[in-house]
Amino acid sequence: MNGRGSDGRSASALIEEFLRAHPRGELFVAVGYASVAGLAWLADRAGDRPVTLLIGNVRPNHFKEMSDKDRRTAIRFLRRGDVQVLTWYQRARDNRPGREAHLKVWAVMSESPRRRGRAGSVEAMLVGSGNLTKAGLFHNEEAFAHAASEDLRRIGAQLERLRSHQWKRKDKILEYIRPVEVAERPGCLASLVSGIVAATLAAIARSVAATGRIRIPLSR
Repeated sequence: MNGRGSDGRSASALIEEFLRAHPRGELFVAVGYASVAGLAWLADRAGDRPVTLLIGNVRPNHFKEMSDKDRRTAIRFLRRGDVQVLTWYQRARDNRPGREAHLKVWAVMSESPRRRGRAGSVEAMLVGSGNLTKAGLFHNEEAFAHAASEDLRRIGAQLERLRSHQWKRKDKILEYIRPVEVAERPGCLASLVSGIVAATLAAIARSVAATGRIRIPLSR
């Protein structure tokens, strides 16, 4: 199965068409799951517009597999000041089951400061089933449809409610996908090796000063 609908277009193609039709305004994306490849895909198509990404389930294993190119693209995207990454969930407690945001929505918000942050601030909306992952964008059988005008306010109110009761997760995702500092900063490994060599030579010098000779332990 190639993950394409009856018209031959993948979920990624449908979303791209929606973004081209609505090139301005904040992009509010809500998904259940995301991956590094999905973040990189979004980064390449969001342009310079503000982005709010609401992910229902943010766990380290969702961000484990990645190419180096996608990792670098995702890191640059997440470090942007106009990109927010949020999550919403409730833990199971007493007789209440756990809950998490699991909607799949691509919404373009109004640029008007007077309407921003209100339920009626949605200009256009694509509602579907696909997550922000390679599987959801390219491989799975997914369905997407444009929200009718009477649904914009209702779903917009849901998005704003979730936005106002969320937890920020940008730093946590960066922690999941960022390489260790030694590998990330050029020259860091060389500095580390130089430090180890210097410490070893200092230890030898102290040994010579104390005993008058160098003692090298040999394995038997």
